[in-house]
Amino acid sequence: MSEVSRPPEGPQCHDGMVHPLSTCPRGRTDCTPVARRASPGFESFFCCGETDGATVPEDTIRLCVKSTHDQGPVDLMVNFDDRDTIDAIAVLSAGLSFHRLGEGA
Repeated sequence: MSEVSRPPEGPQCHDGMVHPLSTCPRGRTDCTPVARRASPGFESFFCCGETDGATVPEDTIRLCVKSTHDQGPVDLMVNFDDRDTIDAIAVLSAGLSFHRLGEGA
């Protein structure tokens, strides 16, 4: 998969890290992004950040997903503690492995 070259404007994403750290793509002030994959105008993105605004104080990791595809939008924001984050990674990894096995990869 090749990456599309874009002119630099604002913070740049390199290997999923946001340099320099910038504001939340949703414009929220209670989260600082630390990793993100996004379309040029943030129409669609995956973003992970550190939050200090969670209802549960231990939930310091925020995951945001926004997609504006034609089959219907997706808009998700969830706060995780460390264990939730590890479990989410494990479930996604297992799901991807199962999916890829089904394709004969």
